Amino acid sequence: MAARFANDSSTSARTRGLCSALLALALIASLYLIDVLVLQNVPENAYVYAANYALPFDLMVGVPLIVYLLIIRRKKLTPLLVLPMMWAGGAASALLAVPGQLSLVPVFAAGCAVVEITIAVREIRRMIAGYRAARADGLGVHACFTAAFCVLMKNESAARIAALELTMWRYVLFSWRDQPDVPEGYQPFSYHRKSSYAAVVGMVLGAVAIETVAMHLLLMKVNLLLACVFTVLSLYTAVWILGDMRGVMLNPILVGKEHLVVRWGIFRSISVPAAMVSGVTRNEPDVPKSLKLNLGVMGMPSCWVVLEEPLETTTVFGRRRLYQAFGLSPDDESGLRAAIESEKDALAQK
Repeated sequence: MAARFANDSSTSARTRGLCSALLALALIASLYLIDVLVLQNVPENAYVYAANYALPFDLMVGVPLIVYLLIIRRKKLTPLLVLPMMWAGGAASALLAVPGQLSLVPVFAAGCAVVEITIAVREIRRMIAGYRAARADGLGVHACFTAAFCVLMKNESAARIAALELTMWRYVLFSWRDQPDVPEGYQPFSYHRKSSYAAVVGMVLGAVAIETVAMHLLLMKVNLLLACVFTVLSLYTAVWILGDMRGVMLNPILVGKEHLVVRWGIFRSISVPAAMVSGVTRNEPDVPKSLKLNLGVMGMPSCWVVLEEPLETTTVFGRRRLYQAFGLSPDDESGLRAAIESEKDALAQK
């Protein structure tokens, strides 16, 4: 009953948030529409004044200010959301301005640039502070980026998705000299060596490269833009595959401090109290499929960690899920089993 009530509350909150977002978009659209309609009905002798002076003030100052005061400030959202409206207002004002006449568009554009830089610097500093605070607590890369984005936005799912993108680029560009992420007091267990996971990923990337070149040449005969879009998406996919591989290599399974930390690259990091572990078995446990999480390399786990009861976890996108069994592929299965038993024995002696 409690779980059902929580789900209903969560659904209701999402519905209210969606309605608020739609109302905000409707308000913004109506403000822009009013300005355009008024401009079309302005007398000819006043058109230059309306298009070059009044309209830029409304679109570049008035509308962003109204939205900030009525929505962003009241909802405690990041002021960065004002920037796209200022850009859109500037673009519309420049498009509708009468050429060859004096206009306030350049003046407001310069002022908006100062405001944008000020807001961006302030918010970036807040993000850096949130990241450093999370890092000081010993959290992983994705958790630190999530904490940074949570400073800017109230939606945890959106923060996690944005953080996932930065995490991927962080691993692809800056992780090549990093050591595996092993907090003090934990014992690491890798899961990519015996399976030759890096070699498999290398072959996949090679196949992606060959396919991309072939498809690009083929699509060029149909449409150059389509070929370029396909190539960019293929390269982006390859970057994600590479980032995941680096995440797998640098985020081993951890055992220590009375916990088992189940990991898979940048996508999964679940802390399991050792006291909840009922056993480690090579056979797939007899629990409902919805309560199993298979994190074995290429879907083939060498062992299953079974819990006494389901554990509530948070997915990489912020959703709540219950799991009671985790399929793993540690390179040192016996060592992992012994480490878990050691943590359980230490708890039993307390």
